[in-house]
Amino acid sequence: MRKKILLYSILTTILGIIIFSIAVAYILQQSIQTQTFKYLKGFTYVVDYSRELNDDYAAEIAAGIDNDIRISFINSEGVVLGDSWGSKNLENHFDREEVQQALKEGQGTAKRFSESISKTFLYYAIYKNNMIIRFSIPLNSIMEIYTEILPIVIVLIIFDIILCLVISQFITKRLMRPIKQFSESFKIDTSRKNISIYSPYPEFEPIAHRGEEMISKIYDYIDEIKDISNKEKLILDNISEGLLIVNDQKKISLINKSAANFLEYDKNRDKTIHYIIEDKDVLNSIINHHSCIIERKAKGRDIRYRINYIKEHNASVLIIVDITAEKNADRVKTDFFNNVTHEMNTPLTSISGFAELMSKTEFPQQDVKKYSQIIHNESERLIGLVKRILHYSQLSTLKYDEKVKILSVIQRVNDLMLPIAEKKGVKIIIDAQDLTVLSNHEAIYEIISNLVSNAVKYNKENGTVFIRAYKQDGLVLEVKDSGIGITLEHQNRIFERFYTVNSSHNTNEGVGLGLAIVKKLVLSLGGEISVKSEINKGSIFKVYFLKAQFID
Repeated sequence: MRKKILLYSILTTILGIIIFSIAVAYILQQSIQTQTFKYLKGFTYVVDYSRELNDDYAAEIAAGIDNDIRISFINSEGVVLGDSWGSKNLENHFDREEVQQALKEGQGTAKRFSESISKTFLYYAIYKNNMIIRFSIPLNSIMEIYTEILPIVIVLIIFDIILCLVISQFITKRLMRPIKQFSESFKIDTSRKNISIYSPYPEFEPIAHRGEEMISKIYDYIDEIKDISNKEKLILDNISEGLLIVNDQKKISLINKSAANFLEYDKNRDKTIHYIIEDKDVLNSIINHHSCIIERKAKGRDIRYRINYIKEHNASVLIIVDITAEKNADRVKTDFFNNVTHEMNTPLTSISGFAELMSKTEFPQQDVKKYSQIIHNESERLIGLVKRILHYSQLSTLKYDEKVKILSVIQRVNDLMLPIAEKKGVKIIIDAQDLTVLSNHEAIYEIISNLVSNAVKYNKENGTVFIRAYKQDGLVLEVKDSGIGITLEHQNRIFERFYTVNSSHNTNEGVGLGLAIVKKLVLSLGGEISVKSEINKGSIFKVYFLKAQFID
């Protein structure tokens, strides 16, 4: 508004100066024309009619008066008898305006543009003694006069612009200050509820009252929207599934925290889904408005994309669900039943077969005793398997509030495993600090005994087993052997229930619960376990209890 006031003021002033200049130039020309006619009329008395009126005489009079004045002698038929500029080749002047007027009224005036000279002339003619004496002089046009005063006009315009800038600046500042205060009263400030709009002029009061009503309603709407928005955001950001809404322009209109984290979404980047969703099938389904379910492996996880097209809103809703745990649970469940069934099938088949055979056939006493022993052994194996399963399921009920001396536990394991190790020629070496932690004695014993048992069992003849326990940002237990080693394929699965490196299930070497029990115990203690192994070079199992509480 300030700029417009300033611009209009300058344009109005410039236009006024131009109009004024033109008017002055016109009036000045009319005044000059009137004065010129009076000036020419004063020379009519210098002509001596007794002399021959020819070119020389006309030139003589002009030289005595003013060389710019042209004098012509014309008879009543319009023939030019003499001219101060030369009468040769001059056409008949009978029809000229000033000549006709002089013949009728005794004198005549005219203003006419001469194309041969390209100038405007003023003519004054007087009819006397049957002779027309005509005086003429060049007259500048209005534009010529305006050109002469143009520098003055330009100076006036520049001065006017400067003056307008100063005055307009002052006036607009005085005018705009209350208007600015009035406009600032309309600002939305949720920190204050009572709105009173300042009105600088009486004419603005109806607007101010209307503004107060509107702002009051806006505050109510803002509070309501904020409450709804906060509730929606709280709900959306606290669900584990990712939620994404894509509008009809293929841009993201809503995304929750889970989806943003998974898609690595930056709110400052382009919201078009082409730059955010990389999976082509998912992208095409959203673009083509297809409702479907797509499952993918992404970022090492099993992901399910559920796409629903909402026709009423012309929008697509994408729900991202991490089904890794579900898939793992299904796989573990399947493996569990397969392994348990397989492990139980062998002893049960033996028991059933031998029992049936003994019931239908008479055997020598020594055979009956032999088969009974087989049935007994298979029953014990079956009972042991059931006990191991029950023991695994009960691990979560252990309490971890006992003082456990790590070195004492290692010595206990060593005493148990020493006969088996010596039989195989395996040497057990202990390098452990005398540490005491707050934990569960049996849990620590189970972890160390399972790891040492495997290290001895799968070692080479005359091999070595190292047992270490030391303090390093927590408690670290390490069991290293020089045995047969484990392939990378098996390393990724050895902690699963009922998984055994030896694929033959009819051996007596184990049912695949030992390392599963170790891992479950380690996790329950807030620790981590890792394995590093090479074929024919041995394995290293490390257990880290970074949050272990040491007791002096």
